Amino acid sequence: NGTDLVDYSDSAPFLDKNAAQRHTDEFYLGDMIELSDQLALSLNVGATKASNISFHSYKRAALVFQPYRQHILKFMVGDAYRLPSWQEMYTLNNPARIGNPDLEPEHAISYETQYLYKPTADASMGINLFYIHNTEQITSNTADHTFQNVGERNILGFETEFREKIGEDDNVAFSYSYISGETIKGNVTTDYLPFASQHMLKAALSYALAPEWKVGLIGRYSSIKERRPNDNRSATDAFTTADIVLGWENYQGFYVQGAIKNLADEIYRYPSPPSTYQDDYPVEGRTYWVRTGWKF
Repeated sequence: NGTDLVDYSDSAPFLDKNAAQRHTDEFYLGDMIELSDQLALSLNVGATKASNISFHSYKRAALVFQPYRQHILKFMVGDAYRLPSWQEMYTLNNPARIGNPDLEPEHAISYETQYLYKPTADASMGINLFYIHNTEQITSNTADHTFQNVGERNILGFETEFREKIGEDDNVAFSYSYISGETIKGNVTTDYLPFASQHMLKAALSYALAPEWKVGLIGRYSSIKERRPNDNRSATDAFTTADIVLGWENYQGFYVQGAIKNLADEIYRYPSPPSTYQDDYPVEGRTYWVRTGWKF
């Protein structure tokens, strides 16, 4: 209230500035082992020790099998973690989120299998199946909005992609992804993933108009995003957008690019958590970009 500016850095700070510091030590080791001409094994292990956070390790292994030049099979398993962010640990005096300095990292175990098919040197297509089990998920407590390690998620789905070079400097690509799963928080289980699009589709074309001129088109589709179980607002709408990019580059490496993003001036929003914005985060409508540089 009033017209005077007030400095709240001491009386109501937004961050615990005395505690908000972190010293991190990282240890990691990786190796690629060729078991045969068709079979290889990739191994990665590591660990992190951060101040005021306990020691955590990670492991990842990938087995790659290529019986023929056109066919590649991959099998991957991983055990990883995510350190709490500064916001999750040190935020103060915020009605929507309060930090918790005693948080532990989130933990994830993932299983993936991928098949790649390369019929020619200029074309490839593949499908990737995955399952992820997340525990110790960091989420805000409904009662006081304090971050806690109380969430658990099971995520499964697949991704597909096709890429092909259709000319000397022309390329086309398509991708589709699908995810499903469940969210567990305390004794409440929700059979969907909040804030996640279940279906996502993307298409891109790059075409050379002339030796120095290239145009690119990108289209995206994202399905609705559901809310958290305690949020009574309806899901956010699905949206479709398209971008166009025109570029010029000379033989000496100098280039200029101009882009129009969100050609149709589509209005779409990303969901806001409860107790933040009454409506959702608006995304800018049509925008114009210019970029220039020199490659050497």
